[in-house]
Amino acid sequence: GAAAAAGCGCSSAGTPRLAAGATGAEREELRRKLDRQRLHADLHDGEDLTVVPAKEARMPGLPTDFAAKLEARRRAIDDAAAAEASAGKASAVAAPAPEAPGGMA
Repeated sequence: GAAAAAGCGCSSAGTPRLAAGATGAEREELRRKLDRQRLHADLHDGEDLTVVPAKEARMPGLPTDFAAKLEARRRAIDDAAAAEASAGKASAVAAPAPEAPGGMA
């Protein structure tokens, strides 16, 4: 609507088009734009260029040195929790089973 009335030369679909009464220079500019778009389309390998590839980091947005420190701290906590859990299981296995009431085991 308003963009076309202002003569921006763009349609709502993003494809360049000519405004009514376009000059020869405007036609030539449109032809160059369309040729450039066609060339990009012909050379395109199918990769989505609109999405920025995600980092491998679990904490995007943090400086890498700070994220590495937090990851090291998280690993230390996880390792301590795993060691505590395995120590708890080992002591439960070593303890004798309680006898059933009435002396029957």
